[in-house]
Amino acid sequence: MEYLDEKKLKKGEKSFRVHETANFLGITPRILKRYEEKHTISPARTEENDYREYTAEDIIKIHVAEQLKLMGFTAQQTARYFSGELDVESAYNRLVALREKMDNLIDVLKLDMHPNQPIFTICEQISLMCFVRTYPMHDDIIQKYYDARETYSDAVQEGCKCDIARVFFMLHPGALENNQYRAPDKYKVCLPVSAAPEHTVRGRIENVVRGRSFVIKMTGIENSITPMRQLLLAEAQRRGIVLSGNLWSISETGPHKKTAQHIFTLILGGEIKADQ
Repeated sequence: MEYLDEKKLKKGEKSFRVHETANFLGITPRILKRYEEKHTISPARTEENDYREYTAEDIIKIHVAEQLKLMGFTAQQTARYFSGELDVESAYNRLVALREKMDNLIDVLKLDMHPNQPIFTICEQISLMCFVRTYPMHDDIIQKYYDARETYSDAVQEGCKCDIARVFFMLHPGALENNQYRAPDKYKVCLPVSAAPEHTVRGRIENVVRGRSFVIKMTGIENSITPMRQLLLAEAQRRGIVLSGNLWSISETGPHKKTAQHIFTLILGGEIKADQ
């Protein structure tokens, strides 16, 4: 949707009919009617034939509502936004999560176009409430999926509510020191949740802080963590970035559109030394 110039729109005091308004906003008259049914707007009616008439304020309000819908807001959240009842901080966090998800999807498409060509980025620090289980350390991606599936099952049984805007990740505590890797004895599967009971039996509820990180994303038929970790450390050294702290990874899998084979997209991040 194109940018709407509110000042120019408000200069004229004329009202607009249904099709004028719909065409201007790039939506259908049916969508306009839905906004009226939800009391987002209340268009005036002509005395002669009871036609709806929309003001500039109505059009601006619908434009904002359509933008919020594109951002993933529900009708209830949009209504609370206009009434001033929406928790702005939670809405902000939701949009940040959505942006992160979209950035990952864009990178996956890039990787799909250029297989085995890594993408390097820098991610800012993020804090997440997670359901966490700890497992013995290994580099077997398939086994990590089994560990993740077990963690999901435990979280459901404990009554947690999954944060669908986030994906689970593996955290390797203290695995990096000045661009050197040292394998920890254990690693954590961290499942972001939006709600959880105070106490759990099968895992722990932790506020997991993922520090500012240098990240590699790569896809292929037979990726493994070890060569990607070496690529990450080598590229960090080449750029003059010092990695110290936790190492984290996100593994995604699916059919490749060109080969119809099962592939992995692996996102691996090393925390940047705090004093950089």
